Amino acid sequence: ITQLASGLAPNKKGSWPLKGGRLADRQRRYLEIYETVRDYLRPRGRDLFLTYGTLLGCARNGDFIPGDDDFDASYVSRAADPERFRRECLQVALELLQHGLDIRFAINGRMLQAGRDSVWVDISPTWFYRGRAWSYAAHDLAPEAIEPAEPGTFAGRTVLLPRDPAALLASAYGPDWQTPQPAFRHYRPAADDQVLSTMWAKPSEEREF
Repeated sequence: ITQLASGLAPNKKGSWPLKGGRLADRQRRYLEIYETVRDYLRPRGRDLFLTYGTLLGCARNGDFIPGDDDFDASYVSRAADPERFRRECLQVALELLQHGLDIRFAINGRMLQAGRDSVWVDISPTWFYRGRAWSYAAHDLAPEAIEPAEPGTFAGRTVLLPRDPAALLASAYGPDWQTPQPAFRHYRPAADDQVLSTMWAKPSEEREF
């Protein structure tokens, strides 16, 4: 009650947002995990680039959106069909686990989260299928908008960015993406969810993993 009375509201995950030094420490740890995954994947032909809210903060001011307490990244999958996409993601997850990272799958098997000590980076691989780019949501983007990934600066560190960040952000947040929208939420059409559900790990595959 005291937190609500002070104007503090639960975040999108249903928990109280971190503030001050605790938030800064969490964001520093996100970056360390991102760098570990990026540096492992890049020599193996997968560029881990910023996406969604993390890319939004990078494009607006080169840093996290104020109060942001998660980290979004992606790489491009080369799979030709949903089953091979899932298998490829599970193989990447296994390699990251063997590399010393913790791994878990988000709700409904959506791929995947890599972390350490309960700090998780969200990794939503991008897959070009049926003329669209599929990740956390579907986007009407050509591969040239995403690849090749290019270096950029975020929170004082070198990161990888999609080739055309503005195109991805406009697709994800609308043409006015540069204007903060505190109440913004992603809503996916049911038809998109049907395709996306074929990309996410099935319970049997999680048990096998």
